[in-house]
Amino acid sequence: SNSNIVHDKVITLDEEFTQDELDRTARYLNVEFSGKSLLAIRAEIIELLREEKALYDTVLRNAMLLCERSLQDEEATAEVYLDGASNILTKPEFSGAQRIRELFRMFEEKSRLVKILNECISSQPSIGNVRVVIGRENVASSMKGCAVITTSYEVGGDVLGAIGVVGPMRIEYGRMMAVVNYLARFIERALLNEVSLH
Repeated sequence: SNSNIVHDKVITLDEEFTQDELDRTARYLNVEFSGKSLLAIRAEIIELLREEKALYDTVLRNAMLLCERSLQDEEATAEVYLDGASNILTKPEFSGAQRIRELFRMFEEKSRLVKILNECISSQPSIGNVRVVIGRENVASSMKGCAVITTSYEVGGDVLGAIGVVGPMRIEYGRMMAVVNYLARFIERALLNEVSLH
């Protein structure tokens, strides 16, 4: 609190937490909410959850539209479909004009985007089929403040494309990894159905 008085209180929860989870939660609360009341912290966390849910819904909706569009387009090879890029502007990490210009310049240069996707997919260890590249691990300087979550989709052992999400480093990784993986498998099933019809 602002009065620099620390209150300790023991609470009982139904769910069990590991010591590591408790330590990470404590560090997060200290870094993000130091000096704020519990009511203010709760209000901010609820607002952050709303923002993340809205971002998740938008990403999922846009990704499904992109999947449908790419499957309808027979010339889809070597094409880059980009949607929802303006959503990143709502995040505080991207409030500077220079930062925004760099990021959008990278989005506009599709060939660089393809290179970044390829490098993310080939060079990073995967968690399942999904690869996560965070901050300084990114190859492009304009992406240093971003997280990139990617995976490829294939049919018959041939990689046909990749799908990814670019977001702030505090993106909800578990949820976005699940979305990216789901969409890649969705595309694979749709492509397999297309192949079996011909």
